[in-house]
Amino acid sequence: RRRSGVRSREFFVNMRKGQLIKPSFFSSGVWSGLIKLRTKKRKLRETAVSFNDIIERSDRLLESKKLYLNENFSIDTLAREVGTNRTYLSRSIKHCRQENFAGYINRIKIEHAKRLINERAEGVCKKPQYNNPLDLEDIAIASGFGSRRSFVRCFRQLEGITPTQFKNHIIIYSSNKK
Repeated sequence: RRRSGVRSREFFVNMRKGQLIKPSFFSSGVWSGLIKLRTKKRKLRETAVSFNDIIERSDRLLESKKLYLNENFSIDTLAREVGTNRTYLSRSIKHCRQENFAGYINRIKIEHAKRLINERAEGVCKKPQYNNPLDLEDIAIASGFGSRRSFVRCFRQLEGITPTQFKNHIIIYSSNKK
């Protein structure tokens, strides 16, 4: 291996100097190793670009169609909508967001829940189907969580405070603002 590294360095030095390369260099296997290395680097760059493209498409779909609000939402559903397979989608999320699919979706659900809490605390969202405009059970279900318990656990994990503490902070902030 060390020997082929020396040869490859010699190749690039000679190429810069404009010198002719010995025919033995091409038959030594070093040349094919260099080609494989360049091809591998190119594929990695292309993969990173396509990972970003998949994440951008999934973000747009999740924002426009709000797929995460469906209780039966899965990685297969999102992969089908994005136009890729579940493995590639999962790798894209891991590469670009440094989290798994569940963490990615839970983060989006929590952002949605925070918007709902904020709207309801400020009285912007007055829907008749909600008796208590700040009921966490309603917010959990409206954000795509199966239960209040999973919602509170996920909220605390991502935000560092409970939804009730967040709600109280919003109420205090909005009352001081007036």
